[in-house]
Amino acid sequence: MLAAGVPAFLLGRVIWPDSAGAPAPPLPVLPVFIAISALEALLFGVGVAFVIFGRRWLPSDSSRLATASFAAVAWSLLSWWPHDNFHRVTHDFYGLAGIEIGFHLTLIASILVIAAYFIRMLRASGGEGS
Repeated sequence: MLAAGVPAFLLGRVIWPDSAGAPAPPLPVLPVFIAISALEALLFGVGVAFVIFGRRWLPSDSSRLATASFAAVAWSLLSWWPHDNFHRVTHDFYGLAGIEIGFHLTLIASILVIAAYFIRMLRASGGEGS
């Protein structure tokens, strides 16, 4: 987790350098942005660990929904770090539209897949409510 999260945090501004002339946040809110950036990088590290080690918990005969749910959880963990950095350096509406499509819509689709898998598992275990 830390093996990927710490480098992600340290490399964020190297991979996505600030645009020349881009406004800087006021000093009182700068710690908020740093903390969120650190959390997103840590979550990225959790996502890397999930992809590397989590697959073994899927049954060998996993359904397509189980596999899609695994991918959806992985994407939900991994996507925050690049997502936020792209937001930070994108200053035009075409780029923002690309972020909306590439990240927001895929995260919406991911949560729908996870919810469908969760409902299927609840029904299979007989725990669909009373």
